[in-house]
Amino acid sequence: MLSMSLFLLGLLVPAVAVYYSIQASHRFGVVDQPGGHKAHDTVTPFVGGVGILVANLTAAYVVSQFFPAFGDRIYVLVAGLVVLFATGFADDILQLNYKIRFAVQAGLGVMMVVLGGVEISDLGRLVSGDVLSLGYLALPITLLATIGAINALNMIDGIDGLSGSLSIVSLGLIALAVYMAGDPAYFSLIVIV
Repeated sequence: MLSMSLFLLGLLVPAVAVYYSIQASHRFGVVDQPGGHKAHDTVTPFVGGVGILVANLTAAYVVSQFFPAFGDRIYVLVAGLVVLFATGFADDILQLNYKIRFAVQAGLGVMMVVLGGVEISDLGRLVSGDVLSLGYLALPITLLATIGAINALNMIDGIDGLSGSLSIVSLGLIALAVYMAGDPAYFSLIVIV
């Protein structure tokens, strides 16, 4: 029951935000015009990121209120989300150079590792029965994975529903793994997102 409540919270709050963002987007002319490599046939508002941002901020708020052991990592998550959203929104409007986007993504990756303590430190038992530790390669491999995931999801965003569908499947499987591991803080965060 709690899982369903969290899921509905993560569905309804962003839906309201997107509804009002669509209206504001049309009013202020912050829309994507069809043509070129665009897959849509009509004027489309730039508001998908608003829904993602609001869902993540909602999840961060819930986790910070009910799971204080999450600690300061929640602030690193929120800061990263806001910067990534602002960069994506600016890119939609201004068509930012890829070097700027890459630098922001790399900076956020470093922030995630240094301030958030999140990194890929090993590859498990990939080759033999022993854990394959990355050592000094942990930071570069974490950055490669982070930047790769951000851009892979962004590349498929132009096809309606594809990035959302893949995200739901991925997050659903991660939620299942976290639930089985018995981590209610991460489970709540993922279910709301």
